Amino acid sequence: MSENARISLDWPGDADLRQVGTLVLGGVAARTDAPVDRVEELGFALESLAREAGDVRVQLDIAVAADRLVATIGPFETDPLADDALRRVVDGLTDEATTDERDGLHRVALTVLLPQE
Repeated sequence: MSENARISLDWPGDADLRQVGTLVLGGVAARTDAPVDRVEELGFALESLAREAGDVRVQLDIAVAADRLVATIGPFETDPLADDALRRVVDGLTDEATTDERDGLHRVALTVLLPQE
């Protein structure tokens, strides 16, 4: 996959479709040098956050750079990382997790560092 590749998608927040983002993330990550265990951990963090979105459409942006893979998910009415339990889970599964607020809605960026040659 080329450096600085970007993929965006959205899907209904229905519980039956919660894994759509994880499947797409796995397909993208398979084209990088990301270790399988790190991709699985990122996918679990993504699913944990998708549960918090409720019934709204979930948006996912995946960005791949030479040294990192960033998955940004939202929108959320409140900052899901303000929940200490969810924050601990997400922090344990990613190299970095940050929240951005725009127009009163929150989006969470999950970062996994890629191995360097």
